[in-house]
Amino acid sequence: MISSQWTRFPGRQFSRNVTDGIRVTMGPDGVIYMNAAAWDALGRPEAVEMMYDKPRQVIGLQKCSRLTDGAFLVKPKSGSKGRIIHASAFCMHFLIKMLRTGLFNDAYIDQNGTMQLHLTTVSAVTRGAR
Repeated sequence: MISSQWTRFPGRQFSRNVTDGIRVTMGPDGVIYMNAAAWDALGRPEAVEMMYDKPRQVIGLQKCSRLTDGAFLVKPKSGSKGRIIHASAFCMHFLIKMLRTGLFNDAYIDQNGTMQLHLTTVSAVTRGAR
């Protein structure tokens, strides 16, 4: 009997040197990491407003001033050209919990300049062999 109940894998092949394009991850501690390409695409913000579309399960990041009420600071990631956002308060409020570090496979910037991170297409990532 052949199964017709396929579930398509939303991730990509393991690779040591995947550096081109937007790459955004979130760990179980609620820290969001974006590579330099993602930070550039978002307009190199010093802070972001964080939004959540619960029915679609999408996190939104919108560039803002660090003086904006509710702004989350975008900080340099040591040893990397990427940036991090400490979003644990946001995750706790919206009951978002990652069991392990997840990669947002289809992160993109929409026509309003908002980075969209779909929780429905996250795949688990690991550091891999060293």
